[in-house]
Formats: sequence, structure tokens, C-alpha cells
Amino acid sequence: MNYFTYRESKRGYYVSVSPVKIEKHNGYETRSFMAFSGTKALLQEAKRFGQGKLEEIAIKTNVNTPVVRRMLDKILAEGGLTIVESEAA
Repeated sequence: MNYFTYRESKRGYYVSVSPVKIEKHNGYETRSFMAFSGTKALLQEAKRFGQGKLEEIAIKTNVNTPVVRRMLDKILAEGGLTIVESEAA
């Protein structure tokens, strides 16, 4: 049960995308996240957790995976945001 939406979430492996604001100040870096500004998608349903399955899914999932690309495009469009390449990314 998701206590914010009062809906049941399927069990499984999810990927999420959230905007992050990175600022550099005199030798240190801050990262700011805004609550509830991201999105998530179910990649594969599972009855229980398996480390091997997680690693398999993680290897196949990146910014060029269609579901991740759609999520990124949605977050960028809704927030009027752009992706900036970072050395620490």
C-alpha cells in the first residue's frame, strides 16, 4: 500500500527518475531534490527480491532504454528542464 496515493503497487523492480539541481560553491557541491517531482516505472514484476535478477536488470537499463527515455522526456518537459553533463555524474 502506498500511503501517499492509497493505491496498491505491484511488487517488482522499478526504475525512477527525479530532477536534481547541482550547484558548485568554492570547492564543494550541493545537490537539491524536490519531493514528489519524479516518476517511476515497473520494469519487471517479481514475487520476491533476487540480487542476481536486480543486477541483470540494472545492466540492461540505462538512459537509452525506451521506458527511461520516456520518463526523462516527461520530467524535462514538465519542469522546463535541461540535462547538463557533470564530471561527478
